[in-house]
Amino acid sequence: MTSAFALVRLLKYPAVFAVSAAVCGLGLALLRSAADRCGLVDRPRERHIHVKPMPKIGGLAIYAGFCGAALLVMLNSWGGLKGSLDWRWACNFIAVGGLYLLLGVVDDRLELKPLKKLAGQILIAAIAYLLDVRFGKFLGRPVPLGVDLVATVVWFVAFVNAFNLIDGMDGVATGLAIMGGLGLLIFFVFYRQPGSVLMVLAMLGACVVFLRYNFHPARYFLGDAGSMLLGSFFATVALGSATKKMTVASLAFPVLLVGVPLLDSGLAIWRRILKAFLIKMRGSAANGAAQVLGGDLEHLHHRLAERGYSPRKVALILYGLSGLLVALGLLVVARHSWNVGLAFLSLIILAYLLGNYLATVELGLSGDAIVAGMHLPVSNAFGTVFYPVFDCVALAIGSGLAFILARPILPMEVPLRVGWLFSTPILITFPLLFLFAGGAYRRLWSRARVSEYAALYVCVAAGCLAGVGVLVLFRGWPLYPAVLFAILLLFFNGGMVVGIRTLPRLAMDLAGWNRRRHSRAGLRRALVYGAGYKATLLLREMTFSKMDSGQDRFHLKGLIDDNPAAWGRIMHGYRILGGFDYLCRAIERQSVEDIIIACSLVPERLARLKEKAAGKGVAVERWHVVREPVT
Repeated sequence: MTSAFALVRLLKYPAVFAVSAAVCGLGLALLRSAADRCGLVDRPRERHIHVKPMPKIGGLAIYAGFCGAALLVMLNSWGGLKGSLDWRWACNFIAVGGLYLLLGVVDDRLELKPLKKLAGQILIAAIAYLLDVRFGKFLGRPVPLGVDLVATVVWFVAFVNAFNLIDGMDGVATGLAIMGGLGLLIFFVFYRQPGSVLMVLAMLGACVVFLRYNFHPARYFLGDAGSMLLGSFFATVALGSATKKMTVASLAFPVLLVGVPLLDSGLAIWRRILKAFLIKMRGSAANGAAQVLGGDLEHLHHRLAERGYSPRKVALILYGLSGLLVALGLLVVARHSWNVGLAFLSLIILAYLLGNYLATVELGLSGDAIVAGMHLPVSNAFGTVFYPVFDCVALAIGSGLAFILARPILPMEVPLRVGWLFSTPILITFPLLFLFAGGAYRRLWSRARVSEYAALYVCVAAGCLAGVGVLVLFRGWPLYPAVLFAILLLFFNGGMVVGIRTLPRLAMDLAGWNRRRHSRAGLRRALVYGAGYKATLLLREMTFSKMDSGQDRFHLKGLIDDNPAAWGRIMHGYRILGGFDYLCRAIERQSVEDIIIACSLVPERLARLKEKAAGKGVAVERWHVVREPVT
């Protein structure tokens, strides 16, 4: 009798999965004939890869499958099983998911404008908040109502649009939802929540059956209704399973489960904002807002397809990436002591994938945007207000860190906080006086020289030493603790004050690197002859010139210089490849199309170079930086 009862308990899991799958399959069969009459058909257009009309009824069938399986759970004693996804959660999701489904059906039928669609998504997220699907608490503390509402809306909109944007190729969105659902299944099994397991199975059964007909070549599409339904499911599960004890790990886990769709939507927003900014900088008549809200063909699946992968392989590659992120998410929640390390590893992996495979377009656009932004006029108030305020904060923080590290040897009879409060005004005032006297707030730091950064550090160091001297004089600090404290001040204060001013130059250098790395298509291969000061000015102009200035038509392969000691070295990110003989061989191999002369050449060598270049159709130009009278 006991074994029979145990068998019945185990059969509830396949029963729920089977009911969900059967209802979804039946829904697909019944809705197919009605799809054309209802206008739920996706007809081939420019951005589509299918060649015949496809029914967009996947969302309706999946929703029906989930509701059927959830009803089976709630009508039996299984509804009382332990789990955070209980019958209340199921009712909330049926309501919220149904509203997103309805919005998607309207969009599939009428093709809503992006702003109207976004407004509908925000309104439904606000309704979810009223149904108590919200964050509630974070790190054990109640979240203020206004912040909670905004966070809940952003959470829902992010998840919903993540699946909506990545649903552009057969089987991608549905398969990624199944990968995330498997991660949820393992999570709830690990934490022994059978009720939650049943709810996840209610969604997985429908998704698995639909993927059978959605994988390439697809017979049915999800439609916006289906993609938004899947996004709302994961958003609701995340809030429902961790509402009362929201932690960093409980937030990171659902993000990693749907990391691929979220990554794709984040790249899309980043890319479109950059394009809108560049459109504005170029003075184009195009609508920047339309650029942000409109679609494009640069999503992850499009880029993989451009590399020659078939739709099936594209889907499998994205499944594999999603599986990696799901595994990392499971490790994060299973090994709490590894949370920081695993999160750091995840960031490293994502950064590598972004930089080398996924975000090449965005990195190139970022470089163009940074260079364009550097040419914008900057108000004098930025230097006279921002930098002094930042310096005060940095000096206060630096002195606090120095006090903490030097506390064991400092002769202080008062608590550390009191000593820091009474000493900080002195340690801030003297460095600020030296900075003002040294002209630190009159300089344009994005155009500063190395000597100016060195002078800035000297000003900070002199001010810190003067401040420590006052403390020694009036508080009787011994010499050894005072010296150690001064060294710590020089390290923290000097690093922060100088570091913030190097950011513009660092951004410009990274922008130049991005432009060199991601903007090679269609550019003329060029070599610069000369590696002296004139070449330095040329390279800076080529890297940081405005777009469409004529300098951005070259892909610079390296430099040529007649000094053998410089061969093989790197100058401003470019290698010095060799001398005149190397240049002649490059011309013979036709591996160069332009030669830019940035040095003085004797007439005989110049004539020989022109003769060789003319024989191979290579253009030769001279770059001048000279003073000349204005007539």
